[in-house]
Amino acid sequence: MRRFVTPSAAGLVLGGGSLRGTQRTTSSIDAPTSKRALVPTMVLLAVVLLAALVARGQSKPTGSDYLGKWEGTIDSLTGGDGPCHLEISSLGVSFVMKSVRQTIGNCVHYEGVFTLTPEGNLKGGQMGELLISFDKAKNQAVVSGMGKLRYLTKAQIAANEAEAASLLRTIATANTSYAATYNIGFAGTLAQLYPPSAGCPVTSSACADLITLAVSGVNPAAASPVKSGYTFTYSAPGAAPRATFSVVATPVAPGSSGNSTFCLDQTLVVKKDPTGNAVVGAAGGCGAFAGDPM
Repeated sequence: MRRFVTPSAAGLVLGGGSLRGTQRTTSSIDAPTSKRALVPTMVLLAVVLLAALVARGQSKPTGSDYLGKWEGTIDSLTGGDGPCHLEISSLGVSFVMKSVRQTIGNCVHYEGVFTLTPEGNLKGGQMGELLISFDKAKNQAVVSGMGKLRYLTKAQIAANEAEAASLLRTIATANTSYAATYNIGFAGTLAQLYPPSAGCPVTSSACADLITLAVSGVNPAAASPVKSGYTFTYSAPGAAPRATFSVVATPVAPGSSGNSTFCLDQTLVVKKDPTGNAVVGAAGGCGAFAGDPM
């Protein structure tokens, strides 16, 4: 009977180096297959690593993220003066923060020269101890130990202006209701449109409960309250019955908190002056106001 020897058996019969030869043969056949199997895995790992590096780079603020107009509050310093309006500009490799509203003396605590840290923060200030961290996700910067700064983009300015015009219409609607309810004409002050309080416990012409605290000027006590980056100034004739009134909304920091000035009166028409001129209202209405009807 003729015997047939398989290749694997032949390798063993050849003696000495046959086992090593078989191993070499197996290795030469399997190695390319193993390498081909590793290629997709290596590519996937490279993609994941690259994505992680890109994400890390995107999350780290750069110096340009800090440049521009900012609005912030130092709770322990500003008191009832309202928010601080500041601007950060570059000075060589450093950054300078200056107060836009010099009328609020305590806002100078934000001022100073800052440097960009390796982590993407600004460090410096008057005492060299302030640390400003910009959060891209929230579009705001946090000053360690002093409060928060909100970056004022063009979209934010537009929102402030829309809010200012809306509040003027709210005041006008309340004033119309006031005149119809008490038959003494329009309110003499914004405070007369506010809800009852300790000083005015019962709803009346002195506290008609027609607008909220935010724009009444009662608390904090201010003849011209500030809201959403705008100062609201109310004017009406001194004696009742009052047939006219006006409310002017002026940006606290033109170009930063708002670009335009608004005026509304007994005609219930809002006028807009895109130049942002600082004007006060007139008891007789918005007749002399430079803006056009919206």
